[in-house]
Amino acid sequence: MHAIEKILAEAAGKEFVATGEIVNCRVDLAEVNDLYLQTIRSFYEMGGKKVYDPRKITFMLDHYAPASTVQQAENQKQMREFCQEQGIELLFDVDQGVCHQVMVDHGLFTPAWCWWPRIPIRPPTGLAEPSEQAWGQRTWR
Repeated sequence: MHAIEKILAEAAGKEFVATGEIVNCRVDLAEVNDLYLQTIRSFYEMGGKKVYDPRKITFMLDHYAPASTVQQAENQKQMREFCQEQGIELLFDVDQGVCHQVMVDHGLFTPAWCWWPRIPIRPPTGLAEPSEQAWGQRTWR
């Protein structure tokens, strides 16, 4: 298995996964940006009442920043309301920056070149020993 398959296998509690396989994984952190109001609609359509763990969800309002249409502004408003209703504190509004960089800047994850989720695989640079960080993930020295 290559690195991504190992990460997915570990998150799915499986020894092995293969390309093309559909797996149910433990999600460490979900990120939704302002292009995807459908995520909220689908949550309710599937009978959702309360998110499982609001600490593991981020909303980023950065793709329509600032909103250039009434519809974009309404989508962002609905996302803010959903976060308020669900107790999601990790809402990064239109003035917070670009989603991928915001997540790094706020310590929600580190750049891919040094972050590997709790599995003993070697980094692509060939560096040796992992070191534990405060958030319990492995980074490579």
